[in-house]
Amino acid sequence: MEIINFTKEERNAIAEYIHSFKQDILIKSDAIKLVDVLNNHNLIEGVAGWKKDIENNSPDISEALCMLIYEGVSLKQMKGILAEYYKN
Repeated sequence: MEIINFTKEERNAIAEYIHSFKQDILIKSDAIKLVDVLNNHNLIEGVAGWKKDIENNSPDISEALCMLIYEGVSLKQMKGILAEYYKN
């Protein structure tokens, strides 16, 4: 899996979503930022549908978004993003 050139803002959006997910909290604004980041890097399709599901608190939306992250971003890169986030 290739390393994706995320901006600092995008890396923060990913880490904030993961942090919220680990706390078992769906913060809609974080989820929508994540969808936008994934869309910017062609890692998601049907953005409008995802955003609608977030707004409607659809069951399992949090888990589905996490799966998209782990399918599109390498584990090594994800560890780096989280380390950078928690370091700040």
